[in-house]
Amino acid sequence: MNFLLEYVSEEDDNVSEEDSASMQSKESKCNATYTSCQFSPEVNQGPGELVNASDRSCSEDFFGLAEIDSHDESNFSISSKSKIKQIKAVKKRSIRIGDVEVEIPDSSFWSDISCQDVQTLNDSHSRTHATKCRHALGTVDDSINSTSPYMKKRHLAQDNEPKAGVKEKRYAVDRERTDNTPLDKVKTSKFGKEGLAVKRKLFYIHPNIAPHLHKKENYTHIPRKIEKQLNAHNGVVNRVKWNCPDFSHLFLTMSMDTTVKIWNIWTQLDPCIAELKGHTKAVKDAEWSQCGRKILSCGYDKTALLTDVETGTILNKMHHESFATCCKFHHNNSCLVLTGSHNKIQSWDTRTPNSAIRTFTHKDAFGQVHDLLFSRDGDEFFSCTDLVSRDSSDRNIIAWHLSSGAILSNQIYQERYTCTRLKLHPTEGHFMAQSNGNYIAIFSINRPYKMNKTKRFEGHKVQGYSIGFDVSSDGSHIFSGSSDGKLYCFNSQTGKLIRTLQTDFDVCMDVASHPLLPSVIACCSWNGLVQVWH
Repeated sequence: MNFLLEYVSEEDDNVSEEDSASMQSKESKCNATYTSCQFSPEVNQGPGELVNASDRSCSEDFFGLAEIDSHDESNFSISSKSKIKQIKAVKKRSIRIGDVEVEIPDSSFWSDISCQDVQTLNDSHSRTHATKCRHALGTVDDSINSTSPYMKKRHLAQDNEPKAGVKEKRYAVDRERTDNTPLDKVKTSKFGKEGLAVKRKLFYIHPNIAPHLHKKENYTHIPRKIEKQLNAHNGVVNRVKWNCPDFSHLFLTMSMDTTVKIWNIWTQLDPCIAELKGHTKAVKDAEWSQCGRKILSCGYDKTALLTDVETGTILNKMHHESFATCCKFHHNNSCLVLTGSHNKIQSWDTRTPNSAIRTFTHKDAFGQVHDLLFSRDGDEFFSCTDLVSRDSSDRNIIAWHLSSGAILSNQIYQERYTCTRLKLHPTEGHFMAQSNGNYIAIFSINRPYKMNKTKRFEGHKVQGYSIGFDVSSDGSHIFSGSSDGKLYCFNSQTGKLIRTLQTDFDVCMDVASHPLLPSVIACCSWNGLVQVWH
């Protein structure tokens, strides 16, 4: 504690004995006051005191800045030739918070601060400083798990801020995990050090998607350049599909390397946000659910799996007698799914996955099912197979009645080529089929499902590959892969080829048009690459 004693006096030669006696008495009082201010260390915790020449209480002085008027006649009388301006004893008090020493003003306002309050401030500062140090080393306090979601986001945001003097690096996501680790938690490494498993948010309205979500019309344009190229898989990528419009920043790919991967290219972290390893053999097809949070996949392990993307949990497992090569969700009933295998199509209820609720067969064999397509009302569906017989119009594309299982027509395609993919036009009353005759054929969606012989989309090559195609969200353009590794863009109204995009793939296996963004498409290749064009 520091003490200041200020005593200012002015005396004149002509001071009366009475005034001198009065001044001596007041000086003795000041000396006594100064002596009483020699506080012990225990007393130093109390507030400061203000002593003046009149021994007046200063409890009403808020900040301890008041001065004693030397002309106050109510306290003492001094002749005009002698004035005492001020006698003040100030006790200064300070506390230490962390490495900073803070001085407390000498007033009644600050006198309520106790030692316990100071200790609380010190402890809080110490915890904050220690947490920042752990963040800098790549570790996070376990107390974060018990805080509110807002504080979790705040801590993660602090982690992402670049440190001064250190070159900023992105998180490297290590997707090697144990079987008990959820798919949405990945091990992260920051600045080359092991970090906490951070849960990545998958399902939200992405800023790139939000402006287009409620537009009435999104006019599609032909993409011109590659936005992103990914080394997605170690084998052939069979198909690529975007999620539902709300979560269309995500798309999936399935491959012959037995995995299904979910991607988000509009992120600064690893674009592969989840990897599903439920299948033991090659995955032939996969489909998003209507809610966009589940994936139905099937493959050469003779199973179809319904998986929750966020947790990685396999919800249902549907067994088949042969290879399951295609699957489809019913667009009006989220619990109803179709799967296609050899000479058989089965419908399943996801609530009772142990056995199929209906099996669709033909009196003759119709081969391995390549693709399935529901009609617009969902009462009918179409299938295409790989069987070619003497009667070229028999059992190639078949129309089925969903509720009864009856065959509505098996004389739809009149040419002797197999078809690999089926697509429904979003605005017009027809569907299309990718033919091994190196063109896309058009069929009516209504009975008798006549083929349009005046218009077709041709110029690309199929040559026995399972080449896919897609229709833009507004129905104005058709995009098709090709065995020569190029992307072909057609005008839906005229059927003319508009543009050819060079992808540098050996074989462009499939293409998917974004459901909202007007000029974004994704394509996959035979050698495991995936490209996103815009």
